[in-house]
Amino acid sequence: MNSSSFFRFGMVTATALCLAIFSLAGCSDSDEVDVLNVGEEENANQGDNTDPNGNNDQSDSDVGTNANQGGDDVGGNMGGSDDTGANNTNGGDDIGANIGGGGDTGGDTAPDPDPTESENTETLFDETVPLSNGYTEVIEVDVPEDVYSIAISVTEGPPADHYLVTDWRGPNNFQLIPDGWEDQEAVCYQNCNNRVIASPGAFGALAPNNPDSQVEAGTHQFRVGTSDMMSGGFLFEPSTAQMGNDVRVTVHAEIVDGAVDRGTLDLNLFFTGANGWSASSAPSDTTVQAVIDGVDALYDQVNIDIGEVAYHDVDESFQVIEDLMSGTGDLAQLFAKSSEAELEGPSVFFVSELRMGGFGFQGGGGVLGISGGIPGPMIVDGSPRSGVAVATDSSQAQGAPGIVHVTGHELGHYLGLFHTSEQFAMPGTPAHDPLPDTAEDDPSLLMHATGGGDTMSEWQGRVMRKNPWVYFD
Repeated sequence: MNSSSFFRFGMVTATALCLAIFSLAGCSDSDEVDVLNVGEEENANQGDNTDPNGNNDQSDSDVGTNANQGGDDVGGNMGGSDDTGANNTNGGDDIGANIGGGGDTGGDTAPDPDPTESENTETLFDETVPLSNGYTEVIEVDVPEDVYSIAISVTEGPPADHYLVTDWRGPNNFQLIPDGWEDQEAVCYQNCNNRVIASPGAFGALAPNNPDSQVEAGTHQFRVGTSDMMSGGFLFEPSTAQMGNDVRVTVHAEIVDGAVDRGTLDLNLFFTGANGWSASSAPSDTTVQAVIDGVDALYDQVNIDIGEVAYHDVDESFQVIEDLMSGTGDLAQLFAKSSEAELEGPSVFFVSELRMGGFGFQGGGGVLGISGGIPGPMIVDGSPRSGVAVATDSSQAQGAPGIVHVTGHELGHYLGLFHTSEQFAMPGTPAHDPLPDTAEDDPSLLMHATGGGDTMSEWQGRVMRKNPWVYFD
């Protein structure tokens, strides 16, 4: 990978891309990556309706161990040569149990930009706040006892800018996010107890997301900021375009009395007509159901079940996405369709192609998946970053990663997981995630930047279950 690919897009750098996108050109310095095949080889015997690869043995639900070259992940790398079920399901149990039911097969549900909270979720703050000189005033929230996690979402501001949270302090002046980190970095990871990444159009932050972070009952304070790209795209400065504009800031807390051992994630699936899929055909389509089952098997490792699934159609004009990074392009417009989501859960959009035009990457190529953030906006639909997009067109490249892995990896990002290891180093780029049980440079991990594996760790499950999209019985 040519080093000229490493540049910053406003507050989102090539680092951010490599944190939230899976590409065929990639950000890795490794040109050889084993990846799962999309389409024909991923589901060799699609009619079996049991295994993402057409294998009837559910104890070894391989989603496509036919691997070849492929690419790297600019942010949500999926990886191949893996088995979504090996050592992850329990002795051949049905990995698709209770999947796909209860959803709207027609997508006729009225838009609801503010999903109903689960009984564990409490809204602490939801207001439109003015920006002055690129920042809000200090926002203060009172966090109740038995708090399990705090989620901050920033939406409804001018979509062309980038958003972030800075100077987040909890009780006893515990610093979750330092003041001024955004002056130097697109990702707050050095001297940052709770890692965050700036995002165009909308933003999400989840705490705690690693052992160094802590969330306690009491008063929390933070500010929301915006940032513009300076000349050349390598440094950042407070946005001058936001002098008189407002943003909506939403703070949710998960309140749990006792340990949380398992959670459930509902999904809203949106179809552009890519791969011949539609809201009416998806509930009985063996490939679509195999994707759902495969993601369920991956997440079973970290005690998260896929619950209800709703199906919706969007206009076929969204089959090919050209603008992946701005808050105003066709991807942002597609993610805004999440306002039609029926269920309280992330929205996943299946398209034909996600193109990399204009990124400056050498060699062209396509993107296989992209997450709206790490994490994306939570319990708020309809923003330019409220979703995950997955490309289904296997003609983009031979040997692209399986759709199961792409979907599972990108949803992992959307729920708050960073890459376990990056494959390059430059100023501002985190080399590894902040979790203690994800081995460095271990390609067997689903969230590794090369996407070479399918395993997940206990701490990754803890982070994902802290996202308010995951609910508990």
